[in-house]
Amino acid sequence: MQLKLVFNKFQNFYIMKKILFVFSFLLLCSKAFADSPITSTEFALAYQDQPIVAQMLALNGEAVTYELIEYLADDNNPIDVKVAAINAVSISKDVYTPLMQHLKNKYETDSEITVLANVNVSTHTALTYARARHYYMDLGEAYILGYSASIKDGRSFTVNMVYALILSTDAMDYDFATVYRICDSVVTNDSLVQDMRPEAISMMMEYINLYKEYSSVLK
Repeated sequence: MQLKLVFNKFQNFYIMKKILFVFSFLLLCSKAFADSPITSTEFALAYQDQPIVAQMLALNGEAVTYELIEYLADDNNPIDVKVAAINAVSISKDVYTPLMQHLKNKYETDSEITVLANVNVSTHTALTYARARHYYMDLGEAYILGYSASIKDGRSFTVNMVYALILSTDAMDYDFATVYRICDSVVTNDSLVQDMRPEAISMMMEYINLYKEYSSVLK
């Protein structure tokens, strides 16, 4: 009887340890997926003087308005303000799908390829960033969008930085040092056209710099 009691206590302890292990693992995974260059770099406040960004901030990023979609779809609007407006929207909100549908309606097509062939680099990059932000668990399509945007304009800082955020998020799976190096290579590239506000870059790099120590160790 006493032996059975001891065995039951041991069994309960073992089960509890397994439950705690699984819970800890899930918590760690959840944090890892949510914490990344594409999801954790916040810089919208650097553009809070822009009406469309101010609108998104006022809504606490919890709504995708028609005004936002119209702004992003307009090729004449600046690339950095578009990206900042998307940054002000929660990653739980899908900006990509309504934006792509709006553009399909605009160009009277069902083809995403046709849309990409017609839009300029600012709208192309808005699609890229919107896709990466909401679908950060599956960056395959965002990677293709980012690469094709860089072909349209390889000298734009914003284009290169958005692409770097996608690549560095992917790098988190295998090398933290690469996370910093990819983004730093864009920030220190003097040949790029600086089409993003310095304040926004500094805000973005506050997160990226957390990975700098890993880069230093491997030098």
